[in-house]
Amino acid sequence: MPLLVQAPQDLARIAIRDPIPTEPIRHLLLVPALCLLHSCVLPGPALDRIAGSYDGDHIDLEWVVLLEEDHALIERVVLDVDGEATVTAVEILITLDEGVVQQRRVLPSPGGTHEEVRGLRVDPGLVHLEVLVIPSDGSDSYKIADMTTTVH
Repeated sequence: MPLLVQAPQDLARIAIRDPIPTEPIRHLLLVPALCLLHSCVLPGPALDRIAGSYDGDHIDLEWVVLLEEDHALIERVVLDVDGEATVTAVEILITLDEGVVQQRRVLPSPGGTHEEVRGLRVDPGLVHLEVLVIPSDGSDSYKIADMTTTVH
């Protein structure tokens, strides 16, 4: 007798009653339905993603921060300073509750400079990411990235 299944709950009941399917069609229906039921019942941790980029003044910047349940993960901060950039330095500053977690000062070189921060875990608190450009002509510094978020 053919088996008609109306919902994933029906398949769950079938799996409990008859854990080893004997008909190939039941086996084919059971696996995807149980996967669907599993994903509805046991969701994974919710991730929030904050990302940004900057491309100008011979400077390329890309950053991604993942906010997880109990910490932030600085997935990547990638900075490329072209050899033609007219800057004294570019600073990457990551703070937690006003305390410095990571600070990098990137100096330009004729062939260009590449700097990365990857996989940095930051505990709960006020997380701040800032990238500051210090021009070589003596003018005021300016920010090309300024992100603040709270991790609970």
